[in-house]
Amino acid sequence: MRGIVSAQLAMLVLVGCGVAGPPAASPSSTSGSPTAAVATATPPASPTATAEPSATPIDEPLATPPLAILRLPDGREHAARTGSYCYMESCSDAPYWPTAASMIRVDVPSADGTLAVTVPESMTFSAWRASYADRDDHFAEMVMKLADGGNPEGPPTLAEAEFSPPPSGEWLLEVKVWLPDGEGSVSYYWYVAVP
Repeated sequence: MRGIVSAQLAMLVLVGCGVAGPPAASPSSTSGSPTAAVATATPPASPTATAEPSATPIDEPLATPPLAILRLPDGREHAARTGSYCYMESCSDAPYWPTAASMIRVDVPSADGTLAVTVPESMTFSAWRASYADRDDHFAEMVMKLADGGNPEGPPTLAEAEFSPPPSGEWLLEVKVWLPDGEGSVSYYWYVAVP
């Protein structure tokens, strides 16, 4: 009996010291004899979840340049594919020219006449440059200049770029426009076939 009481006391001491778990409720006795307290184990504290960083919401969407239109000598118009640009403090850098397969082919009626590029949303520009490369040269390794006009650092005086078509063949056509007062530039592309 003495061994049982000693074991019960040792258990109570361990529970009271926090070694075997949290303190147990005080023993209750209905018969007058001491009742052993049952030790309960406390599960280890789980790690606190940390909140993942979240993106800061943007009040307004980033600005994208308006589309340019290529007008052919017969009056047909074709929307451009936008490439690299810096426009209204938003920039996007395309590493290459778009591929011919990613654009609709524009059939230029003849090598004579004038092509014109405008931006319908009344965007004026200070300078422009028209260039072309072989339809398979979207890396732009062999770019030929067609024409240019204006002054990249000048005021916004131009609303249209006019130039002769490239020679006979299938080409990637780029028209780059410079925005006024050094505010940026926009590159526009078309896949053209000239007879």
